[in-house]
Amino acid sequence: MIEEAVEQSVQWAVFEPHDLTLRATLVHAISSFLQVQWERGALVGDTADEAYFVRCDDSNNPPADVALGRLIADVGVAAVRPAEFIVFRLGRTRDELEIAE
Repeated sequence: MIEEAVEQSVQWAVFEPHDLTLRATLVHAISSFLQVQWERGALVGDTADEAYFVRCDDSNNPPADVALGRLIADVGVAAVRPAEFIVFRLGRTRDELEIAE
């Protein structure tokens, strides 16, 4: 459910220029959604930091990937069931949006 909701909610990013504003907006949008899920009990952890993370910065978007039109956001969630931490990678390659686990 989380993967599908995030994928649908960030489709607009395909048409935006890859810059710091886009990265910050993506992190904020995904984090806001995950915050609500954590508050509703869909994610485990005593704090939001224990329940999820969203990373979209220079560490996962090196200049070589940016030059190729790639944008990567790494998202990790501690789902209630199954009891494990799930990490998926959301990426834009030119005009497509992809999610990989």
